[in-house]
Amino acid sequence: MKNMFCPLLLILFLTCFSISCSGGEPKSDITPVFLRVEGTKILNAHGARVFLRGFNSGPMKFASYKDDHRNLQDIYNFNRKVYEHYLTADDFRNIREMGANVVRLHSFLKFWTLETEKGNYDDNFLQILDRIIDDASRNGIYIIIVMAQAGQNNPQNENEGGFGNSIWTDEDLRNRVISAWRHVAQRYVGNPCVAGYDILNEPSPPSKEALYSFYSEVITAIRSVDSDHIVFLDRKHFPKETDIRWGGIYNDKNIVLQTHEYVDAKKNQPANHYPTRQELEQGIKEYLSWTELQERPLLVGEFSAIWDAGKSGLQWTDDMIELMNKQEINWTYFWLFAVWRG
Repeated sequence: MKNMFCPLLLILFLTCFSISCSGGEPKSDITPVFLRVEGTKILNAHGARVFLRGFNSGPMKFASYKDDHRNLQDIYNFNRKVYEHYLTADDFRNIREMGANVVRLHSFLKFWTLETEKGNYDDNFLQILDRIIDDASRNGIYIIIVMAQAGQNNPQNENEGGFGNSIWTDEDLRNRVISAWRHVAQRYVGNPCVAGYDILNEPSPPSKEALYSFYSEVITAIRSVDSDHIVFLDRKHFPKETDIRWGGIYNDKNIVLQTHEYVDAKKNQPANHYPTRQELEQGIKEYLSWTELQERPLLVGEFSAIWDAGKSGLQWTDDMIELMNKQEINWTYFWLFAVWRG
């Protein structure tokens, strides 16, 4: 993550973080303690309210059995080299100094990277994750573990030799992903640096029932081994159909609901077509009025002004952060698009 922000964006974040990211955490000790959900709030083990605000880490290419590697040792050697430049203790120290307290590991846990063959998991790969979590913990940063590219949507799967959108129709894949979550949860039970488990990045289920059924089964699997960590549920994407959203209401108190928000500043030129602060505020208030969000905290897990956004993109980002802080929303910024063409 080194050198990934343009100077203006860095100044923007330093300003916005300094306003309201402390979240009541004790400043004398940056060691993470367990987080839990109480109503619409996230609290730490001391009973103080915490606002999760930080960054996404991805994307990054890790090797898996689907790549052209001869054996697990070759895969591990490749992934170990990637890790050395992926996220380091220095990165987490810099993140903390910017005022952030969380990193959402956006594309680290691709299902086919975790699974070496059906029902077996790459322990060497998980040891890399262990070291990332340890580096984060020593610098006071929480980690959200995200399951990415597990056959939950076409846009993120079809071009990488993945599973397409097949998790909703392939019962075998579905069961393997559920079992994988049980395995991951069992590994990190008792680890307070893990803020929680983000079950699927940007799912695109065919129906409300399909999403509800899958999420319910994963929650049951996780709770069979881990009763403490937060479960993060992302809403339906591609498109964001409001009749599906998160699938329904779940019988688990320790859940944070999630959405992603992007704006294509280039396509919205000239400036008078660009979303105004008032329009943005109205949109945020509208989805905060949804029934599901009357009883759960919200995480905007990804947000960014994409492509050649320029000053308009910075203004949108500034407005977005300020409005989310005002509405007491948790958020993790996704830097990729803002930097690619900067």
